[in-house]
This record gives sequence, structure tokens and C-alpha cells, in this order.
Amino acid sequence: MARLDWLTPSAWLLIAANMVPVMGVLLLGWGVFDVLLLYWIENVVIGVFNVLRMMLVQPANPVAWFTKLLMVPFFVVHYGMFTAVHGFFLMALFQDETAAWSLSGPADSVPDMFFATLAAILERPGALLVVGSLLISHGYSFVANYMGRGENLRASLRQLMTQPYTRVIVMHVTIIGMGFLVILTGTKTVGVLLLVALKTGVDLRAHAGEHARLSRPTRDPA
Repeated sequence: MARLDWLTPSAWLLIAANMVPVMGVLLLGWGVFDVLLLYWIENVVIGVFNVLRMMLVQPANPVAWFTKLLMVPFFVVHYGMFTAVHGFFLMALFQDETAAWSLSGPADSVPDMFFATLAAILERPGALLVVGSLLISHGYSFVANYMGRGENLRASLRQLMTQPYTRVIVMHVTIIGMGFLVILTGTKTVGVLLLVALKTGVDLRAHAGEHARLSRPTRDPA
């Protein structure tokens, strides 16, 4: 079991990033869907930083560079499709009942509706602060832990290919389940705050597990 050091700056930044939606819930009337979709954006942030991790893993290994030419584009396509389907799934399940707003006009297709919904969320006061805090949290971890502590020298492409899926699936199964509980119980504000707290705990554990695995030497650098 990975031990989480609560004193690390990356852990505290992760907590701070997850707490920013609390402001939207308490002050701006955000609902379940608003919070879930902003957390969905974190999937995109995780994917972008994972591409950077894959590009910078084992920089002195020529075999790894050749493998990256195949694996990085594959990851971008596969993870992109996975994330898009996940976003459509969230919209279908939660938007009608739990969004604190509605779209101003019709959409011609499901992708159009999704991107219109995403744009509407990002236009809400405080939404860009959430996205910015997620970028800062994951960016600091990338610079300080992955590059600064030499995790890129010990990790393998195989690890990095699968790592984001594990984190995203566990995190979002947890918060989707909590989202349904909020709807069924009608607890609204309190329920959404509990959702944020639960997601933060799951996220911290995943964060600790990732860095524990990447701190161990690998037998498969390519």
C-alpha cells in the first residue's frame, strides 16, 4: 500500500484544486452535473500530461524513442475516444436533472450538444479557476515529481500507457455513484460537497499510488 506524505506540495496542491468547486457549490449554485463535468475536464488534463510523460520517458534509450513513435499516437487516439465516450455518458445521465442552467439554443447532433454544454460550463463564473487549478496541480506534479525526482528515468511506456485509465475509471466510478446518491436522496448542496470530499480522497490515493509505482525501478524501460 502506498504511503501518502501529506506534507508534499503536490499533495496539498491536489487538495486545493479539488476544493475549488466548493466555492461554486456554496456561492454560485453549482449542481451535480456542473461539478462532474468540470471533473471530466481533469481527464483531458491527465491525458495531456501523460503524453508529455510518454515523450520524456527514458530519454537516453534509443529503443524507447522508436517505440514512442507508435505508442504515443495510439494513446492519443484511444484515450481521446475513451474520454469522449465518458463525457457523452455523463451528459446523458446527469444533465437534465442536475444542471443549474440550460442551453440557450438547439444542437444539431450529440457532439454539437456536448461541446455547447462544455462551452456553457466554462463560461460560468469560477469555472476557469477550476480548470486553472487542475493545470497547476498536475503541472507541478509533472515538473517536481516526474522530472525533478527522476521518475521519467525509471518509468516504462507500458506503465504510462495504462496508468491514466486506472486513475480515471476508479475516480469516476466513485463520483458517478455518489452523483446518483445525491439525486436519489435530494441532499443537493450537502451531497455535492460530500461528492467533492470523496473524490478528493480517491484522487489522493491514486496520486500516491502512481508516484509509488514510478519510484520503483522497472525491468521494461522500453
